Amino acid sequence: METKTEMRFFFLPDFEKEERYLAKQHRQGWKFIQNHLGFLFVFEKCQPEDVAYQVDFKESKNKDRESYLRMFEDYGWEFVTSCQNFVFFRKAAVKGDLEIYGDRESKLVFVKTIIQRRYLPSLGLYFILIVMNLNEHHYVFTLVLSAIYI
Repeated sequence: METKTEMRFFFLPDFEKEERYLAKQHRQGWKFIQNHLGFLFVFEKCQPEDVAYQVDFKESKNKDRESYLRMFEDYGWEFVTSCQNFVFFRKAAVKGDLEIYGDRESKLVFVKTIIQRRYLPSLGLYFILIVMNLNEHHYVFTLVLSAIYI
């Protein structure tokens, strides 16, 4: 099968933009199959379809993974891949609800969990690295590395 890889950066609050990007690629005949390092998206040539993509955040990759994936499958979502605790699902746009988190409160909990588990520790690490490297000439490397991770 023909594949292509695109480099795209999406930040934590951009998960809906990321979902729209993946759906647009699928409508253009490129099915999302893998994500590497959070910014390399691998697509496989397919028949163009109207498909919805959703991103979820799972704290532990192996904890209850089988029942977690089965729950989404029961609601019509197909597991695509996971990368850095983010799990990607898709389903045909004509199959009922097109959002994993259909109400505001659930979406708010989702975003809050990402911020608490991912962003705040990264921000703390970022500041520690900056302070440690202020007197050295490696601060540019530290800034770039931490900006990519955050």
